[in-house]
Amino acid sequence: MSFLRWIGSKFKKPDRVAILKRREDLRNNFLKHMPLPDDYGICGEAVIRDIKRFDSYPDLTGRKKGTFPWFQVEMKGLYHRSIEVFIGVPKAIRKGMYGEWNITGIRDEYTITGYVVGRVPFDRIVHIDWRGDENNPYPHIFCRCTSRK
Repeated sequence: MSFLRWIGSKFKKPDRVAILKRREDLRNNFLKHMPLPDDYGICGEAVIRDIKRFDSYPDLTGRKKGTFPWFQVEMKGLYHRSIEVFIGVPKAIRKGMYGEWNITGIRDEYTITGYVVGRVPFDRIVHIDWRGDENNPYPHIFCRCTSRK
């Protein structure tokens, strides 16, 4: 393969039909394996792992800052192009005078409980191990955590 052809292949647009089929396959796979939501809206737990650093699991010693190579989440459900996961602890939030929501440390009749929800796009998921392992028996979702493919 010539150098110019190789460079051209790097800038080639992905096949849209293949992307749609892959998304549909992943969605069906999640629907098949993911439990129904419980009373709190949780569809089970999962471990999100960075594919570039998959050998660092389950070790977290010496980590002080930066992104972690893996983290455990509770699954909320599916979105049209991703899975939704709870990524934070519940917060007390209050509606501000301009309609915005603010986190507050005070709990009273004007506050509600809010949850931080993140989305893991299907296009970033590389592999799913539905069985888990001896450390975490829930699914391990291997992802491309950077935008480079």
